[in-house]
Amino acid sequence: MKITIPHVDHRSYDCATLALVDEDTGKDVGLFMFGKEMGRRVSLFDRKYEGTFESHAECFAFAKGVEAVLSHIVSINPNTTPKESA
Repeated sequence: MKITIPHVDHRSYDCATLALVDEDTGKDVGLFMFGKEMGRRVSLFDRKYEGTFESHAECFAFAKGVEAVLSHIVSINPNTTPKESA
């Protein structure tokens, strides 16, 4: 699993929502929302993992943390697919 948070010049937009894609499977796994009033918000796996952040680095760290947790769950139970563990 590899989730990338896109770099966007937030000053150019009032607000926007971008799909987040697992680069290994090509499947949509969440949303990256940002705006002047709401900051940056990451929502993954049907809102199971969500957070609101002030910086791109925090968004990136959150996504990498979710990746690590899900990879660990799948490694513990090899009969579980990432979708089932999410």
